[in-house]
Amino acid sequence: MSSLFEETTFVVNEWTEEFFSTLIAHLPDAVVFADRERRIDFVNDRFVELFGYDFDEIAGRKTRKLYADPKDYEEAGRQRFNNRVEIRDDVYILDYRTKNGRVFPGETCGVPVRNALGETLGFVGVIRDHTTVVKRDCELREIRDTLRRRLARTQLFYELSTRESEPFDEVVCFALETACKLFEADVAILSKIDGSSYQIVDYWSRGHVGLESGATFELGQTYCSLTLESGSVFCVDHMGESPHAAHPCYEHFALESYIGAVVEVGGELFGTLNFSSTSPRERPYSKADEEFIKMLATWLGLFATRSQTEEQLVYEHEAMTAALDLQHKLQSSDLTQADTAKVFVDLVSKVVDVNGLAVALHEEEGVVVAAACGSFTKLVGRALPNQLVPRSHSAHCKRASLRSWQTSRDVRSHADPTRVAELAYSGTRLGVLLVAPARQSTFESFDRNVLELTAGMLSARLLIAASYERVHREATTDALTGLANRRETLRRLEQASDAHPALPLHLALLDVDRFKQVNDTYGHSAGDRVLQRLARTLQRTLGNSAIAGRLGGEEFVVGLRALQIDAALEAMNAALETFSAVKFTDDKGNHFSVTFSAGLTRVGGQDTVYDALSRADELLYRAKRSGRARVISDGLPLC
Repeated sequence: MSSLFEETTFVVNEWTEEFFSTLIAHLPDAVVFADRERRIDFVNDRFVELFGYDFDEIAGRKTRKLYADPKDYEEAGRQRFNNRVEIRDDVYILDYRTKNGRVFPGETCGVPVRNALGETLGFVGVIRDHTTVVKRDCELREIRDTLRRRLARTQLFYELSTRESEPFDEVVCFALETACKLFEADVAILSKIDGSSYQIVDYWSRGHVGLESGATFELGQTYCSLTLESGSVFCVDHMGESPHAAHPCYEHFALESYIGAVVEVGGELFGTLNFSSTSPRERPYSKADEEFIKMLATWLGLFATRSQTEEQLVYEHEAMTAALDLQHKLQSSDLTQADTAKVFVDLVSKVVDVNGLAVALHEEEGVVVAAACGSFTKLVGRALPNQLVPRSHSAHCKRASLRSWQTSRDVRSHADPTRVAELAYSGTRLGVLLVAPARQSTFESFDRNVLELTAGMLSARLLIAASYERVHREATTDALTGLANRRETLRRLEQASDAHPALPLHLALLDVDRFKQVNDTYGHSAGDRVLQRLARTLQRTLGNSAIAGRLGGEEFVVGLRALQIDAALEAMNAALETFSAVKFTDDKGNHFSVTFSAGLTRVGGQDTVYDALSRADELLYRAKRSGRARVISDGLPLC
């Protein structure tokens, strides 16, 4: 930001109000001149606009009237505005009050005005409205805090994934301590609920709170009774000011803030996971907080269920080797749902006697085969017909296994019967298991038990993988457009800039033309549709090889690989032509079209992505100044 003044003292031999007025009347900052008694003698047009006072209203009044806090007026007088003041060249920020009472932060430079003899004639102050800058800083701090919290929570889930082989009580202790700190709470508790009895399974606290593992309470005396009533997550920021202020737990323990979630093990109620404090929340609980505790409660339930499943392995000796081997291979925290399905098929197909084995997963386009072997190999990537997808109640079964099998002759071209069963866990339908038994007798006596046991582990891991993928999508995807968000886009561009040196990377920075006017004229919902359509246009026009992302607001960035910048320019112009031809309709039926401007540059051998972005931003500015609705490139030669 430019300095308000380069020189901090005005030295004049002779000046008049006319000269002074002409000099600064149209400056973009508010200017006020006061005499040696700090009475206002002159203000410019920007002052009238910013403070709302006409000159006649303010002339002769002391500048005290402009300060939001009288103490600031007195302090400024001692430090800057008196006849003995030494020259100060610093710029400072104070709060000012306008005629209508609005208080705003003003970046200020105040200096004396002196004649050639060094005599002080008065003082001049230049004030710049700093509201937008302060607001932007606050928004950026909030964004950074939100990203920091998301990263910390993602890190917790990653840490948990590396502890799957540890005893359940150690995992719980780690999860309670870490999550309690993330929630900035005083106490974390994992409880077990049996009827009206509430038992503390484990807890963590910042200090001595008089709790003990194994201690029991009446359920109705705890906030967790409210959690059970909610059926999922219950939270309160300030209990004393909530409708639940008369709750017995508040009367006995004075816990002001609380968030809790139901924990289920094997599809049945186990208890609750909850965090509480004796002080109200400074930052109210958000939807992200609710999703986090819900996911963590699901994780603990999954760990508990997995522990129970491992105990059952003792009684299922024939399936033990396969189950433990499968569990080991599914431990990898970076496995996707598709990877998990492939690991399952590869391992289990070597243990059971089948002609074909396949796992299909729920996706947007239907239930799609993710991994298969034997006679089902050709089904990979294909959606199952609706009539083959089981409509059972296995999602609500007590045990994470397959209990409802259906028989179909429609999966393969020949007439051998295929067994089809739903993969589900803790109330979530995850996919379908398809089995073509080699021998029916073997299937019923052995293979079915092995499949049901290992499929329970598969289901548990699929749910974990789905949670990972959801967290990853939320952390890397722009919710409105579905493109990569700013952080993920820059990561992909940096990665792409280091690869394929023979095929240069070109970077385009796009900005929707007159987007504020679109929002103001047609409404924000119409503006959202414009951004969504632009995202789809970039994806469809530029293809999967392009890197497209939203940097924020109406600004997008695209990375394209091409031997020459002309090819990248042609691709961007094609996208512009396609987008410009779209006819949008607002909520009132009004039709309108929108364009974008873009700057295109090549990422050179010594460039960083940020260097290229800076050049693209300059080119984008030229495109805007040249009339908008165009793509301008710098045409740098290959080096």
